[in-house]
Amino acid sequence: MAASAAALEALCGSLVVREVVHGRKLGENQPSKIREALKLVFVSGPFNDGWIADFEWLYELRDPAIHHREEPEKTVPHPSLGMHTGPEYIHYSTETADRAVKLMLEVLRWCVDNPKPAVPAARTWAEANEPVVANLESRWQPA
Repeated sequence: MAASAAALEALCGSLVVREVVHGRKLGENQPSKIREALKLVFVSGPFNDGWIADFEWLYELRDPAIHHREEPEKTVPHPSLGMHTGPEYIHYSTETADRAVKLMLEVLRWCVDNPKPAVPAARTWAEANEPVVANLESRWQPA
């Protein structure tokens, strides 16, 4: 989860996005800042509504993993093991890691395929990064 979130942050920190969003007030939290930055550089219309919930979900997992609390949490029922376990064994499972990587790849693919025509640097970025995204996609094997 953290690596997928970091990849999206790196995308927003790339020169093409940074140059377009420089000085603009974006969202209040990291997921909304990423989404708003991407909307300025890439055509995000059809995906934007879904990305709202997906980015929130990703950062709800990423933030505690990066900025963890010291005190343990109460155990919870594990949906497939039939026993109680720490919530991290549910939150940081193969399924959630798979979902996070799929989201990151979906966003990268959408961005390389849909640069805004009014942002020439976005088209240049997309052309240069399409092979990188294709390579990541070819190496991904879902859980």
